[in-house]
Amino acid sequence: MKRRKWLIYTVLVGLLPTLMKIFIAISDKHGSLTYCINEGDIVLLGLVLNLSNLNELEAVKIEDQQWKGWIFGISIIFIALFSAIYMLSSYADYKGIVDYNRVNIKVAAIFLSVVSFFLGLTLYNHQSKNFTNG
Repeated sequence: MKRRKWLIYTVLVGLLPTLMKIFIAISDKHGSLTYCINEGDIVLLGLVLNLSNLNELEAVKIEDQQWKGWIFGISIIFIALFSAIYMLSSYADYKGIVDYNRVNIKVAAIFLSVVSFFLGLTLYNHQSKNFTNG
């Protein structure tokens, strides 16, 4: 049950900006995929996923403290990486830098978001087997 709620409340809500842009692009005959996939939206999804991990780790009693530490640490590192990606894209937009490689930044953000998704899925799968509320 918790995994289903996580998928709906966290993943789906984190994807809302992108889903709305896809709807707009489909509705507009001049819509494009580059409009739908934005670094800021991908970063938002990654931050939501990792903050959800941290919140869940703090809300439950976990027997395996080493495992909890690893997930907690990875989530903190990912939050820092997503913040750096957001800073890079915001600074490039602010300064109008044309040498900025948007494709590489988008690929990095998408990769980190996919890894964050699977990290969260692992957390909720592990929780349903080994955690007790506390």
